[in-house]
Amino acid sequence: MPWYLQHEVSADNDGHIQMTHVIYNYSKPESIYFDFLRPLYFSLNMYSLTRCKANLLFPTPTIIEHGYHIDIPDAPSNAMSAVLYLNTNNGYTIFEDGKKVESVANRLVKFSNFMPHSGSTNSCDAPYRMVLNIDYIEKGVTK
Repeated sequence: MPWYLQHEVSADNDGHIQMTHVIYNYSKPESIYFDFLRPLYFSLNMYSLTRCKANLLFPTPTIIEHGYHIDIPDAPSNAMSAVLYLNTNNGYTIFEDGKKVESVANRLVKFSNFMPHSGSTNSCDAPYRMVLNIDYIEKGVTK
């Protein structure tokens, strides 16, 4: 999979870098891997996909959290986000309310797009922290 350098991880230009691979954005597939992920999309009970991208962060001496954010600020009120952890490491996703989801391979967390959250780096022997970030509208969900 080709990876592309992103110079800021958070919206506040934090100076950190990550590698990204956009799979779907702006109402169209952006990657040859889009069809490969169809079973995942179906398992999420998805009405429509907003964005899907892979993020790869390199380890740091100590864990760095990249700041709370929401993925799609102008999304409909029933928008959802999901993070699929692609490898096990000591990084995590943390929510503004203090809940933390550890990076364990094949674990998936779903939450409202409007729930502020932050990703992190890892500081263990794993060579990277890799996640799949999916933003979507769920079937039959109204808020």
